[in-house]
Amino acid sequence: NNLKQIGLALHKYHQDFGCFPPPYVAGDEGQSLYSWRVLILPFLEQEALYRKYRFDEPWDGPNNRKLGDLALEVFNCPSDHKRPSPMTSYVAVVGPTTAWPGSQATALSDIADGTSLTLLVVEVADSGIHWMEPRDLHVVQMAPTINPQAGQGISSRHPGGAQTSLADGSVRYLSEEMSEEKLRALLTIAGGEPLGPNDF
Repeated sequence: NNLKQIGLALHKYHQDFGCFPPPYVAGDEGQSLYSWRVLILPFLEQEALYRKYRFDEPWDGPNNRKLGDLALEVFNCPSDHKRPSPMTSYVAVVGPTTAWPGSQATALSDIADGTSLTLLVVEVADSGIHWMEPRDLHVVQMAPTINPQAGQGISSRHPGGAQTSLADGSVRYLSEEMSEEKLRALLTIAGGEPLGPNDF
């Protein structure tokens, strides 16, 4: 349900701005200021919180730090957090060829592989990432499996797999048995891999 709400919020953002939000917003000196999760707050019925946020300072700046203890249930998988936490369970997979390349935004029209075959948001257990923080899962650094025993990657406390949100807004459960080849195909927006809806 949380991933469904996040997916819908991303699509509402796209409807208003003609693209998905960038993975992070950079300051004048190139430093990462805040995450895409901050940008979709108004589309998650968090307009009041959005108005408290200072966009002229980093996510951990003097004003925004006051919001740091806020735990939004929509960013918490109930299986990951026994109580609401400011650490998010849901991240983007960022990097070249993904739906979140660098600091630029992606539009639906950029997703040549098909929105039902492209990952947009994934679950990461114990991510250690604050929901405001401009940090996600990098495609080059992540393990190419679901629930990897070592290293960072798509993971959850659900048995046998992890929940993900696709670029069409649907939510799909990815099995630990998924091959590295198929997972990498789901992460590209224009890779042209031979992947169909029955492959996962």
